Amino acid sequence: MSSLSYIFRLILTALVVVLLQVFVCNNIQISGYINPYIYILVILSLSFGTSTETICLISFFLGLAIDIICSTPGMHSSACLAMGFSRKYVLRLFAFHDEYLPSAIPSAFACGLSWYLKYSLILVTIHHIVLFLLEQFDCLDLTVTILKIIGSVIASTGMLLLAQIFMPSKSR
Repeated sequence: MSSLSYIFRLILTALVVVLLQVFVCNNIQISGYINPYIYILVILSLSFGTSTETICLISFFLGLAIDIICSTPGMHSSACLAMGFSRKYVLRLFAFHDEYLPSAIPSAFACGLSWYLKYSLILVTIHHIVLFLLEQFDCLDLTVTILKIIGSVIASTGMLLLAQIFMPSKSR
């Protein structure tokens, strides 16, 4: 995939998932504990060879876009930045360093469902912990915050796995 088509695909994916997040997913709240976040698919879908600096920039601006639209000053950008920064460590955790092609994109089809589930589950959990702790900003109702994190991690990861069906696959 040429770099121009990769950038175009990335921008198109970001626009689609941000719109889906704002107009669909932000209106899904089950019992106040479950709110799926699919816009983080952009961070999960960056190629293996993307530098940490680039990932952090993309993560920050993606989160900033959600913050601006949803009037959540800094919460999503901070959570995305934590997720983007953690990505390289999560990849190292499951790494087959010699097998990753820098241009390959992590997906359930290219890397296997089990690998992708572990990869996405850890990064989604990091994102949600930061997001919900910033949202709560105190430890008075930590049980509710933990329930929100768990419920939203499950819902988000499920939706991200469903989104894999609609994403073009590319081999490792």
